[in-house]
Amino acid sequence: MSNTRLVLTNRAIGATLKNGTGGGAPALDEVSPYTMAKALTADRWMPWQATPGASPIQFDIDLGSALAVTCAGVHGFRSSAFAMGASTVNVMYATAYPGGPWTSAETFSMISGPRDSGKTFASQSKRYWRFEIDHGGSSFTIGKFLLGVITDLGAIHSPGGEQTPFRNRLESAMPSGVIVANDLGDPGMDFTLPFGLVTAAKRTTLQGMHLATGSFSLFDADDGLYEVILRNGRVPTRRVYLFDVDAELTRLP
Repeated sequence: MSNTRLVLTNRAIGATLKNGTGGGAPALDEVSPYTMAKALTADRWMPWQATPGASPIQFDIDLGSALAVTCAGVHGFRSSAFAMGASTVNVMYATAYPGGPWTSAETFSMISGPRDSGKTFASQSKRYWRFEIDHGGSSFTIGKFLLGVITDLGAIHSPGGEQTPFRNRLESAMPSGVIVANDLGDPGMDFTLPFGLVTAAKRTTLQGMHLATGSFSLFDADDGLYEVILRNGRVPTRRVYLFDVDAELTRLP
């Protein structure tokens, strides 16, 4: 198992899309108004929609300068097919554009996780990044791409942590006693992460979650990737011999 890891800054947000700029860059592949540029914004629910057909699709990103990256992923993925025949993402980097040469940092499956998938890898300080998506010919949508630097919390958590998957639904009891359950959307998950007797440095790292004005990314102990928010923007901290710090997160559906 792995440690719990956070990604508090997504370098892909606000980066420059290279597709459709000519000079050897890949063409645009999109269905208006769900353009490729939507996958480089913070809004997971205003996605990029790819067209069905030729596979793979190459999505090229310019970070503006060589920046360290230690993880990549997709958030808010949904396929038009019940199950995609192929769904791999090859994350690559280059120091020159266009033409590369392109070097693979990591590959992962888009259907390995519930709407969010990704991998960590050895740090690469590069300017140009490519997500090469083998989608099996099906149309799909992606809310946003992830390129960032992980913050390793050094452990899974202290004893007593919880991970609670749930369905977003309303449950209504009829006079007869019959329960009517209305599913409202995608499943969710809550996380309770206690860290007991941590140093001042670790306390500062954990409290850094409250600085995220919106969502951020979480790699859990099973290497699952989730886009999460900090419940109520709070990180309760108690001063004991060292520090006890708690965090409650909830996954975005």
